Amino acid sequence: MKNLDPESLRSGPTNKSLIVQPVCAPMVPPRTSSGEVMESPLVLIDIVLDGGVGHSVIFTYTRAALKPTAELLSDMEPLLGSVVRAIRNEPNS
Repeated sequence: MKNLDPESLRSGPTNKSLIVQPVCAPMVPPRTSSGEVMESPLVLIDIVLDGGVGHSVIFTYTRAALKPTAELLSDMEPLLGSVVRAIRNEPNS
């Protein structure tokens, strides 16, 4: 899939979906002031539009925040259409 082109947002993409995937990526344990970091809890986000795919990652700091963050993002999918329309209507800066 090709990356999301900002110009395609302005021209009005129609096919859109939001793919949210919570993951805990294992890490080689680096030492920090508070101890070893054994994993990196991430929420991977893909937005699929006619013009391509956009990708994003949210680091949640703790595994406990992983599921609620992913659910919040998934629940935002119905709002996606209005967000895309708002981006499309922004003037070029």
